[in-house]
Amino acid sequence: MLIRLIEERDLNLFEAARLMAMAHASGGDAMIACFEAKYHYASWRPVHAVRRADTDGNAATAPIADWRPQNPTPNHPEYTAAHNCHSAAVATAIGAFFGTDEVAITVDSEVTGEVRRFDRLSDAVADVIDARVLAGAHFRFSGEAGTALGVSVARFVTRTEFTLKGPKGRPGT
Repeated sequence: MLIRLIEERDLNLFEAARLMAMAHASGGDAMIACFEAKYHYASWRPVHAVRRADTDGNAATAPIADWRPQNPTPNHPEYTAAHNCHSAAVATAIGAFFGTDEVAITVDSEVTGEVRRFDRLSDAVADVIDARVLAGAHFRFSGEAGTALGVSVARFVTRTEFTLKGPKGRPGT
């Protein structure tokens, strides 16, 4: 997706390197924060919550013993949603680079052959929340929290690590 965006926007080598660095530094740092949260909160996945609903202390929930998610369940805690941490961080970094959320992107899958086009970066991130919930991997609140975490990390990274400075730390061009 980044390579396609670089080509579509005809970025020069410096611009392309800067965009890639902003996106990957933000995404990597967001994943570190995300997995810190996952193992701090150790939240159960939907597959466990649905099958063991009779153990949650809520009389209004009932277990569905044979419920299965659409895709295999990842083998780490549920909260926060890692796909959203990363996607939101990368999208926020791209938005910071271009100065707007209104950046059209195309995302394709080599596995399914599906191609998705989004006119806004935030629309792509919202789609990831829906996809992870519909697949049965996450609860919506976890996708929303992962998105908030990714946005926060990327804002910090892009603001503190990617400001152009001249000699001796003075603002440059």
